Amino acid sequence: MKNNQIKEKIAKEVIDDFKNRAEARKSFDTIWQINMNFLMGNQYCNIGYGGQIEEADRQFFWQEREVYNHIAPIYDIRYAKLSRIKPDINVIPATSDERDKQSAKASKKIYKSLKNKLEIENKITQAIKWSEVCGTVFYKVSWNNNLGQTVAVDKDGNKVKSGEVEFSVVSPFEIYPDSQTCESLRDCQSLLHAKAYTTEQIKSMYGVEVKGEKINTF
Repeated sequence: MKNNQIKEKIAKEVIDDFKNRAEARKSFDTIWQINMNFLMGNQYCNIGYGGQIEEADRQFFWQEREVYNHIAPIYDIRYAKLSRIKPDINVIPATSDERDKQSAKASKKIYKSLKNKLEIENKITQAIKWSEVCGTVFYKVSWNNNLGQTVAVDKDGNKVKSGEVEFSVVSPFEIYPDSQTCESLRDCQSLLHAKAYTTEQIKSMYGVEVKGEKINTF
């Protein structure tokens, strides 16, 4: 089997797996969308027979459609309280040895530098919003080889970077576990992080041109 055929086979397996997981998680997506509609004051919506969000029209011309949003004030109060809580990390030396004390001080300075650079407090605030609406949110910590200082140049003339940590907030709409019954990530055997990109973004990130298509995603 040729190299391209192997890659196409792997890509097809991943896409098929994603479609199966998306179908299995469809009911959760609908619930989250209902929650977001109610938060925005759109109370006249429900889940249709096809599993899609549908607007409920007036049955008679004289019916009123005024809404008093009980959910938004509760959400605003909870968000205000939780966003004021600023979790922090403190580095404590393992022993009373002077080298351990200096290492702890250096580690704390590195953490504070990364905290400001990665805008961790702003991202925690963003995560609170998703958590309050959908009941869950995810933090993704990864290593990006394309960031940092240039340390070398390869034989093709491409710059080799030192790499840096990336910290991002991921909404539950983008996370697809292998099972919907797992209570934690540790119970999952695998996890897919799927996100829609434009063809321009794909060209910028991976240097390849792909044909765009319309997708039905939130």
